[in-house]
This record gives sequence, C-alpha cells and structure tokens, in this order.
Amino acid sequence: MDAAGHSNGRGLFVYKSINPDSDNYKKLMHVIQYLRGTQDITLTVEPGDCLNWWVDSSYAVHPDMRSHSGIIMMLGMGAMYSSLCKQKLNTKRSTEAELMGIDDALDKCCGLVIFWQHKGNMYQQ
Repeated sequence: MDAAGHSNGRGLFVYKSINPDSDNYKKLMHVIQYLRGTQDITLTVEPGDCLNWWVDSSYAVHPDMRSHSGIIMMLGMGAMYSSLCKQKLNTKRSTEAELMGIDDALDKCCGLVIFWQHKGNMYQQ
C-alpha cells in the first residue's frame, strides 16, 4: 500500500469503529499484526525540493452512499500534510467521486504552495 492507502484506511477504521462487522475486525487484526511486526523500523524523514500531492477517493463507502477522500502532501521523504474527509455530496460514479476529492484538495494545495513560496522556497512543477 502507498501512503495515501494507509491514510485512507486509517480514516475508514475510525469511521467503522462505530458499527464494525466481521470484515472490519479482520482488517483491524491485519493492521495490528503489521504494527507489531514493524516496531523496529525507524521513521525516516528527509527534506526535498519538490512538493508532491496524492489524492484518492473511495466510492460510496458510507451508509448514506457518500464517498471518502484522502489527501497527502509529501516533501522529500515525509508527509507534511494529510487529510481525510467524508465527501459532502453524493456522486453517481467512482470517477465523479475522484473528481470531488481533487476539488476538495485543490484549495489546500494552492494555500500550502503559497505558504511555501512566502517562506522563500520556489515551487518546482
């Protein structure tokens, strides 16, 4: 799984903890086993020159058929910003849910790029 997948999965675990089923329990046990097996791995954060963004959406995962979006910003080898959110509108297709996730992320991306530039750093496209 990539960083966006881990982030989105964590948000769904929090949401599903309200009304879990046996499938959610299996997923939770898988995450717990992973965390126990990787306790000795050191978190490495290295600075970089380029901002990278990833946005992903899961279509109709909530009981009211709304989708869920995850956003992550990486600078070098480290997450500088991440966000999880339930989408505010219902969508008809998974592609539309992806576009809604991108739309939700754009204001955050633009704001953080402006902040980055004001700190004296140049944004590389």
